[in-house]
Amino acid sequence: MSRVSYRHGFVFGVLATTGWLVREMGWPPLDLFFVLLFGFVVACGGIFMGAIVLAWRHVRRDPRLLRPTAGILLLLSLPPLACYQYDEQRMPSFLASADSVRGEVKGRNVLGYLVITFPYDSGHIARMVAPKKYAHERLEAGDSIWVYRQRTPPHRVEVWPPGPDLRVTAKRLFWFWVIGGVMLVGYGPLIRKGNSAPES
Repeated sequence: MSRVSYRHGFVFGVLATTGWLVREMGWPPLDLFFVLLFGFVVACGGIFMGAIVLAWRHVRRDPRLLRPTAGILLLLSLPPLACYQYDEQRMPSFLASADSVRGEVKGRNVLGYLVITFPYDSGHIARMVAPKKYAHERLEAGDSIWVYRQRTPPHRVEVWPPGPDLRVTAKRLFWFWVIGGVMLVGYGPLIRKGNSAPES
């Protein structure tokens, strides 16, 4: 990788991201918003692959860069871990004051999250997008699912299984460390040196 330039990494990232987007979703419609969004995601892919090239060079030159990077990522990981712990601790009291009703899976949104309807009261049907949970992977449209609705304000709603999903939190933190680590090690030294553009 020592002979690979930032430009090569950027171009490869752009091409790889474009190919993945076209394979998964097809070409964007001729709408300004979707075209700009498509271009933004493609540019992010190029920037990330360029950061991989730079990070490799910087770590080979000075492995000590990994220490402050790990410290920064660890500090930034504390808030989501604290939120997970808080949600886990308050779940028993929530379930003690919640009613359980049968909801129905209507499908998934563009991000793959379940869209669920459930009886909110005797005359109304509510609709919600469930948070990401690994237990939902096998559910399909028409399946039933338990919904837990708090009887008193703030009328919080949870879906089965109640509580935060540890696997989802761990996966998000993993990708945060991968992407954040590459970006910090790749572009951090350049920013500190005041370079206006990555080396080619």
